[in-house]
Amino acid sequence: MRFNQDDTCILINRCSEKMAYLTLRQQHWIKPVYTAYNDQLNAEDQYQQHVFYFILQKLPEYKAQINQLSLQSEIQANLQVYIDQMPIAVNYEHFKTELYNPKNSSLSLNILRRFLSATGFLEMTRAIYDLSQFYLLLHQTYSLLIERDKFIETTLEDLSKCAEQNSNIVDQRLRAQHHSIIKNGIEAVNLYHKFADGLIQPGACDETQRFDQVSSQTPIHYLVTNENPDEGDIVMRILSVLADYHNGLLELLEKELKNDPNDNRTVLKSLVYDIVSKDVSILQIARDNTGVITLTADDVLWLSKLSRASLITDTENIFEIKENLLKFDFRYIQSYIVRTHLLSCRINFRHIVQKYQCYKRKNQTNNESEMIELDENYSKHIDRDKLEIEWSHLKDMLVDKLTNGYKLLRQIMLLIKSNENDLSHLSLNEFLDIHANDQSIREQCELYEIRNFQLCYLSHIQELYSNAISNFQYLFTDVPHLLRTPINDQLNEELKQAIKVNLIDMKYDDSDEKLKSTIQTISEFLNELRAIETSLFEQSTQSLSKTCEYLTIESPILLWIPSEIRCENYVSLSIHLIRCRSILQEKLVNIQEKQNIVWTEGIDENQNPTELKNPFLNYLNSREENSQDEFTNDLIGIDGFDLPPKTIGNNDHRNDVHHLLDDDDQVPMRTTIDNQQMKKDEIMDDEKIDSPSLYTMQIKSLSFESSPWLDLLNKLKNPNNEEDNRPKRVTIIHPDGTTSSHLLRKEKVFEQFRKTFKDKRYSFETLIPVDKYQISLDLNDDNPSLPRDFPTEYSILERTSLIQVKVEYGERSVDYFTKSECSVINVFSRFMNDPKLGLNLNTENIICFFDENQRLIYDGIIGDLFSVNDQEKRKVRLILTEENRSISFNEILYRTAQDEEKRILLHPNTVWQNFDNWFREQPVAENLGKEYFSYFLKEKNSIVEETDRILSTVEPITIDVISRDSTMKVKISYENQCEKICVLKATKINQLLNNENLLPKLNLNFDSCRDCVLALGENPDQRLSNEDTRKPIGEFSGDDQEVVEFRIALLIQISTSNNSEKPEEVLLFNRKVTIEELFQISKGSERGYKYLASYQTKKIIDFHHLLSDVNETRFL
Repeated sequence: MRFNQDDTCILINRCSEKMAYLTLRQQHWIKPVYTAYNDQLNAEDQYQQHVFYFILQKLPEYKAQINQLSLQSEIQANLQVYIDQMPIAVNYEHFKTELYNPKNSSLSLNILRRFLSATGFLEMTRAIYDLSQFYLLLHQTYSLLIERDKFIETTLEDLSKCAEQNSNIVDQRLRAQHHSIIKNGIEAVNLYHKFADGLIQPGACDETQRFDQVSSQTPIHYLVTNENPDEGDIVMRILSVLADYHNGLLELLEKELKNDPNDNRTVLKSLVYDIVSKDVSILQIARDNTGVITLTADDVLWLSKLSRASLITDTENIFEIKENLLKFDFRYIQSYIVRTHLLSCRINFRHIVQKYQCYKRKNQTNNESEMIELDENYSKHIDRDKLEIEWSHLKDMLVDKLTNGYKLLRQIMLLIKSNENDLSHLSLNEFLDIHANDQSIREQCELYEIRNFQLCYLSHIQELYSNAISNFQYLFTDVPHLLRTPINDQLNEELKQAIKVNLIDMKYDDSDEKLKSTIQTISEFLNELRAIETSLFEQSTQSLSKTCEYLTIESPILLWIPSEIRCENYVSLSIHLIRCRSILQEKLVNIQEKQNIVWTEGIDENQNPTELKNPFLNYLNSREENSQDEFTNDLIGIDGFDLPPKTIGNNDHRNDVHHLLDDDDQVPMRTTIDNQQMKKDEIMDDEKIDSPSLYTMQIKSLSFESSPWLDLLNKLKNPNNEEDNRPKRVTIIHPDGTTSSHLLRKEKVFEQFRKTFKDKRYSFETLIPVDKYQISLDLNDDNPSLPRDFPTEYSILERTSLIQVKVEYGERSVDYFTKSECSVINVFSRFMNDPKLGLNLNTENIICFFDENQRLIYDGIIGDLFSVNDQEKRKVRLILTEENRSISFNEILYRTAQDEEKRILLHPNTVWQNFDNWFREQPVAENLGKEYFSYFLKEKNSIVEETDRILSTVEPITIDVISRDSTMKVKISYENQCEKICVLKATKINQLLNNENLLPKLNLNFDSCRDCVLALGENPDQRLSNEDTRKPIGEFSGDDQEVVEFRIALLIQISTSNNSEKPEEVLLFNRKVTIEELFQISKGSERGYKYLASYQTKKIIDFHHLLSDVNETRFL
């Protein structure tokens, strides 16, 4: 408090009396409990204004009254007056007390208040430097070092040792640096733990969660980003809290300056707008150790001194006394803080967030398994000459365009597959003209350069695209996404021209040595780029040629590469150089072929020329099995990449590549699968669940660019008709059928209608005018909106005959009344130009219209829509949102009761409950004769939950509509983990475990299930046999049992020295038991035994060890 103990007592007592007085007056802001955060903030503001500062201002009067009552003589009174006039020592608390005084509410001081209230937090933000370096070290430098099955048990110390053993990751020079990063990262996490009292937000279910301090013995899964965002990922979660606070301060600063009533364009404001509006990558912050809003203890002390020095005094009373009101120059202090501490850029850290990549042993994949199979009528092969002439352009096509073209071909093949007629005699363009209703498919074919061909070659064309994509997808599997940024079109053309001039079109004069030298130069440069990939990632926004120069990479290629190409274009540049090298290798083969012909003709003039064979063609035609190393040498060049031997702990696993020629160049390679993998595959490929389907639909992902909303939105934004303001003859049809005409301008229409309603004594409550677009005019609107083309015919109708359309946009809304047959396009056109909504049509985002079930509305009539809670179907609620152009909708394909194929588009965040609301309103659902439905996904063998998001893929997924009577709830538990799911009654128990999401939620996988058995309920004696697991789950459900419970138990086998005895089996529902407890359960002491030993090592195990730590299931 500012004053002494007596003054404090007076202040507190008066505040209590004032609160009691206001409580008796029943002030609305005084409540026993505040359930809303805004109500609590409002109550605090009201308390400051009407209680605390009100009493503080009158404190001298209250004190004078008490002094008159308590002082006994005139001498005491004079002494008290003298004491009251003594100067006070102004301190930091005076400054903060006056800062929150309501008299200063007119000043824009939110930045100052926010900054001074968070000095402790801002001292913590310096941990961003250490945490960002720590996160990048773990997720990039130390990625791909451990296998998935060792991920849980590997500690930070183990990971560091594994990295030190790999010379490709950590050489002698970097070890000390990495140790320092790890040490500082651990200290930063523990420092935040102490600061936040061990709490972090968000945790599970977005609740504050406790976390533990970390050390070198902390498991790596607790530190890195993994599949479960609520468990582990401590480093990024702390980093995101600190970085978001940094960004929040800058957003507040920018908002306050924009809303400042004294908006004069000062130098400071210009600086703020220029700096704060920009983003800086956290990669640059981690590298430079600067750019974060942070405070030191000295900064806080200096702010305290500067705040006291900002006291404003007058010449008459230099020394302040208690009765005076203290005045400080708050705006100067705020300006100082902005200039000194807040002129920073926003921190962009989302782009580095990635799941930790475990090492995965690479298996050869067969692209044919992913292809769509058609009838043999579409499987004809293109002859070689035609292939070289018409389809050689695939070699030079960018991988992004290849991938998009391949997806489009699959979409076309699905259309053909759904058609029962033989269309192989048609060309692609003929098929699209006749059978494809979507014009965008033709446009995409032109965009992705898919040439016209006869459909009988469709399967072969699909194979060509698949092989062309495979040529590149293994080269850069482990390259971070930040280095995959494509080169812009203009710069890409400049680079292609430079490669053509400096490499392809050079005068080689049929010299194979010169060609070999160029090929070797390209290979060496690609190897050098791969060796500095980490540095390229850290310098992603910098010029690639400059970065190579700093890293002392010398290559003639750097002399002509455009300086505008940045490190983030690494993959695109590499692909260009690989293609160039392939062309040069083909030239080399042709030169060697010519030399071979000349040599042959000189040796034997009688030899038949037709017997000469092109060795390159022999290689292309070869279908013999070759080793992978031969293909690698052909791809990489003469000397190949200088890569280390592949080990489990190696961070460079990129030498598994294919030859980059054409589709005939793909030689099949044998793959081997161990026995354990075969067992997993047998489990995963078990028979499909036969669902009792009532109705079938399909769902897939559809991008905005491919949706019908694209063209429609462009038309709505750019209407063809111009606004017409000329006077026109307007006809009004009255309720009794009579008409009246008036010559009016557009702006006089509302005035005329008000006059007509007044003259005719029409009720504004029951009647309303409707234009030719079947949309009403609100005569009570002070700012009316009319169509651009000025309708000339209106009808006055009963409100009850119309449908109320409520359009919501953020916190704004507007109501219209329309006829049921009104087109939704007319409504969209009307309120997109309604000033009450304030739409920004020039934004880069797109505008979408959804109903309450998050269904995209783009066609139809208003009468087809409905509100969920409107039983009379007289109200429609539309929600207008702004979405990113990269949005992909969930497309549902279905057939109506009249067997017409239709589709709906849903928002990507739609849940299945919304879909169920929509489906139950469809006529086809009423014909099924069921009240409630469930939805079964065939490809995933699972029933969806109502609260789950609808997740679609590019490939269609079949949705079976089934009756809820054929489903049941199953609860399956393992240790402390429990999951309740909905399944078909006909589902077998072994099929239940095939659910791809179930085992991870129980912290299980197929390997860990080997030593487990299944029990019914809580009783281990009800162990299920192999025969039981093949029975339908419905057989285990009683008549009154709503949920069937299964528990996964750990099977422990205990053998004795007598091999003739059968091992004793013990079922445990929890691994958190000691070896001593396990020994007692097995009754080993009753049989004369004293210890338990490992079955593998024969080593006696300490009784105090936990079974979970031993990690064994067989004992002696």
